[in-house]
Amino acid sequence: MKFNQKILIVDDRPENLFALQQILSEIEHLQIIKALNGNDALKATLNHEFSLAILDVQMPHMDGYELADFIRSDQRNRYLPIIFLSAVMLDEVSVYKGYQAGGVDFISKPFSPQILLGKVNNFLEIDRQKQAIKEQNKELNEMLKKVNFLNQELEAQKQALDQTAIVLILNMENRITYLNDNFCKLLGTNREDLLGKSSKVIRPKYLSENGFYFARATLLNGKIWRGEVHGESASGKEYWIDLSIVPFADDFGKYQFLGIGFEITHRKLAQRQLIEKNEEVLVAKHELDILNEKLKIINTNLEEKVQEQTQTLRQINAELYETNQELDLFIYRTSHDLRGPVANVLGLTQVARFETKEEVTLSYLSKLENTANGMNKLLNKLSMVNIINQSDAQIDLIDFEAIIEKCLRQQQHYLEKNPINLATEIEEGIRFYSEISMIELILINLLENAILFHSPTNQKEPFIELKIYVEDKYLIIKILDNGIGINQEVAHKIYDMFFRGSEVSTGNGLGLYLVKKAVNRLKGSIEMESKEWFYTSFTVSIPIVGAS
Repeated sequence: MKFNQKILIVDDRPENLFALQQILSEIEHLQIIKALNGNDALKATLNHEFSLAILDVQMPHMDGYELADFIRSDQRNRYLPIIFLSAVMLDEVSVYKGYQAGGVDFISKPFSPQILLGKVNNFLEIDRQKQAIKEQNKELNEMLKKVNFLNQELEAQKQALDQTAIVLILNMENRITYLNDNFCKLLGTNREDLLGKSSKVIRPKYLSENGFYFARATLLNGKIWRGEVHGESASGKEYWIDLSIVPFADDFGKYQFLGIGFEITHRKLAQRQLIEKNEEVLVAKHELDILNEKLKIINTNLEEKVQEQTQTLRQINAELYETNQELDLFIYRTSHDLRGPVANVLGLTQVARFETKEEVTLSYLSKLENTANGMNKLLNKLSMVNIINQSDAQIDLIDFEAIIEKCLRQQQHYLEKNPINLATEIEEGIRFYSEISMIELILINLLENAILFHSPTNQKEPFIELKIYVEDKYLIIKILDNGIGINQEVAHKIYDMFFRGSEVSTGNGLGLYLVKKAVNRLKGSIEMESKEWFYTSFTVSIPIVGAS
């Protein structure tokens, strides 16, 4: 038996540990664990199981005796042999103290390597013997457990056999010498009425004379007979037994026959019922086959109808697509054709301003100009619908500052009359590639809404915060304002075409509709949070493509 043993050596001087290790390295299959102080040694005892410890007596903080006390206080190391090393002569008190601490030997420095190796080998041999005895005891205990388990199992099998099996013994004269309660109960007779009687009194009703003699001939040839026995009890109740009969010789060399069987009446009755059920299943299967044929006909007709409906839906979809194309073209051509007259109206109003000084006329011209500007704004946004639906994607580097500046120029006239504090924060070094027209549409419409829907009261200074940054592979555009807010009852409608979320709105109800369509085109998402008369916040998230 091969043992991998460990030895702990403790000395506060590394050169002493090195010398000890060199001496002990001559011992095969020995693992040496070193420690420079008592604390390291105690940690080692927690992680290793040692066969021997060699401790230096003179160590700072914790000497060898104290360390031995701590080691031996652990139940695992209670009997660990310890050799003390000392560079000074020890008196009887010190030696006694060492033995009290668990020491088994003292060696003075300088020491003979051969003497140390001899003592260490002796203790290691004792440890190997202890381990061998421990392993033998462990094996014996395992064997004892197995024997006890087998005895228990054998006893359980014996009890189970007597409780569940049918047992009888016949002698050479074919007379019953033993039968258990289960057999008596099955036959519906008393044991006293059957003991000593010929087995013919219990011969199964359905076992022929030839079958009986064949079974007896098999047994007399020293072979085991097994078969199913079908009979009736004294009360006429039908039963089945799966019976095995084993021939064996008694003390006088005469054959006897041990029969062990298990009642299988329930199984046989279940088989009989199963056969009857199988016949019913065959009938049901025939009826099911007829139904399947009918279903095949129905499915064939249904598939034809589905194909017809599919063809109809395809035609409707094609017509809808053509209608949408025509509608987009109509919107584009209408907005394009109306821009000329609107531009003419704006130009005429400007000329008319120079031709008159009358306040009433100037008032009418101002209203006419506002109406024309509103019409022009509506036409621009209708054109944006066509751009979103029809234009091809053109990816380029986005200049956010230029887009924001463009929006502010468009709203300059309004901002001169309604000053609003705009704070923009764009992540430094951001490089984002996308469709410029879509990003411009999103930013301009969100900024326009934040500007136009500022708070009309003087109780708070209006402000807008715009942040653009990258987070988790998404470009985030976040716009917060302290304007009039959005009523939660209509919040679910704000992205609908031509919907106006407030009575004070002067817009055309297309801004957020366009923003939503542009975000969807870029496969992004938009979220809104608002509290009426306090704030509104829009957060747009767009997946980054080609960003660096």
